[in-house]
Amino acid sequence: MRRRALRNILLGFIATVAVILGLVVLAIYIISEGFGGRLESRGTVSPLARTLSPLKETAAVSEGLLQGPATEASSQILFGDLHVHTSWSGDA
Repeated sequence: MRRRALRNILLGFIATVAVILGLVVLAIYIISEGFGGRLESRGTVSPLARTLSPLKETAAVSEGLLQGPATEASSQILFGDLHVHTSWSGDA
């Protein structure tokens, strides 16, 4: 009798863990597949070249900020140089 009760408790525990694990796996799958969002298109390539004036303005501001005793402009690593988000990024 006691053995049967322990067996039933163990089976119930295993079933509960299996259901919880299944729900976690399902949630991870749903989140990773992007359900609830919208798929971005690839976009189109523009035949027109971008102007360099905004880039030059940003570079001038950066150069002004870098003027210090221990920094050189050529040694600055920006976050975007190593890590870029696109619409296809999972963590964007």
